[in-house]
Amino acid sequence: MDAQIRQLSAADFDEAMEVLNLAFFADGSKDFKQWIPKLYRPTDELMSCHYAAMCEGRIRAIVGVFPLALNIDDTQLRIAGIGGVCTHPDYQERGLMRELMPHCVNAARSEGYHLSWLGGQRQRYGYFGYEVCGTAIQFTLSRSNLRHTAGATATPGFDFEVIEESDCDRLGQVFELHNAQTMHAQRSESDLYPLLTSWNSRLYAALAGDDMVGYVVIGEQSMLCELVGEDADTELAIARAWVEGDGDLAQITLRMGPLDSALQRFADISENTTLTRSGNWQMFDWERVVATLLKTRLAHSPIMEGIVSVSIEGYGVLEIEVNDNEADCHLVSGTAAIECDSLLAHRLLFGPLKPSEVIELPAAARLLDAWCPLPLYWPTQDRV
Repeated sequence: MDAQIRQLSAADFDEAMEVLNLAFFADGSKDFKQWIPKLYRPTDELMSCHYAAMCEGRIRAIVGVFPLALNIDDTQLRIAGIGGVCTHPDYQERGLMRELMPHCVNAARSEGYHLSWLGGQRQRYGYFGYEVCGTAIQFTLSRSNLRHTAGATATPGFDFEVIEESDCDRLGQVFELHNAQTMHAQRSESDLYPLLTSWNSRLYAALAGDDMVGYVVIGEQSMLCELVGEDADTELAIARAWVEGDGDLAQITLRMGPLDSALQRFADISENTTLTRSGNWQMFDWERVVATLLKTRLAHSPIMEGIVSVSIEGYGVLEIEVNDNEADCHLVSGTAAIECDSLLAHRLLFGPLKPSEVIELPAAARLLDAWCPLPLYWPTQDRV
C-alpha cells in the first residue's frame, strides 16, 4: 500500500496518541501519556522522533526513532532506540510497516548511529535486520536466602523514602550515582524523573540516617528494575533491607548488566540466576561497537591475546585483535576464519550464549570463546 512517510510534530500529538492507544491498549487499560511520560509529551522535540505512514492525510502507522547513547568508561555509543511500533487496527495487513520500518532503519544508519535497539518479537524484527542478543542477568533473592547468609543477623539500618518530582536534591544524587557506573545510559537530569517513573515504576532513596547511599526503581511484580549504591556491598545491603522491610514480600527479582560491580555479591547468595538477552539489536558500525566492548572487557579482566577474523555478509571482514594489553577491531581485505550472515554475527559476538554454543567454531576462531559474549546491555528504564 502506498503511503506518505513524514516526521511528526507537536501538532500531531493527539492523533498519534489515539493510534498508539488503539494499537496497544484497545481495552483502555493504559494510556501512553501516563505509561511512558519520558517519551510521549506534546513537544516538537519528542514528536519529531516519530515517523508516520500517512494515508489520506491520517496517521495509519507509527515508528519512534529515539536518540539514545550508552556510555562505557570514557567512550560513547550512539543508539537509535526504536519504540511505539504500531499500525492502526483498521489498516493492519496492508504492508505499511514494510515501508515504514526500512525507512526508519535507513534514516538511523544515515544519521551516524553506531547501533540500534528495540524490544519485540524476534522474527518480526529479524526481517528488518534485528536479532536478539546482548546479555542481562536476573537474580531472585528471598528472605530464606538472606536468613542463611553469613552476617544475616546484622540487619542493615536503611530506610526507604519515595522520591518525588520536586525533590531536586535527591534527584541530583540519583543522577550522580547513575553516572558513576562503568556502563550507563546517557540521561538528561531535567528528564530524569519521568524516565525513572515510566512503565508504572516507583523511585526510592535508600537512606542510612540522613545520608542517601543509593536508590532503587521498583517496577511491576516486585521487580527491582534498577538498584545503584555507593559500592557493591551497599547495593547488596540495600536489596536485603528492601526484602526484609516488606512483610508481604516473598522475594525480589533484580536485573543487572554484565559490568555491574555487585554481580559477584548477588551470585553468592541468590536463589536463581538467569542469563538472558538484553534486547533486539542491529549493528551499523561493527568496528566501533566491537572495539569498544572488547576494550571494556579487557579493562575489567585479563583475556587471552590473539587475532580472529570474522566475515559478516553485507559488511566485510572484521579483524578482531587483543595484543600487548590493547584491543581493537577494524575492516580488512581477504578471507576470514569464520563466515556468517548479520543475524548470526550478532549472536556470535554478543551472546548471551558463548560463540561455540551458537555455531561450531573452526580452530582459527576458537579464541572467540575467551572474548565473547561482549558486554552489550541496555537498562530497563531506558528502553523505548
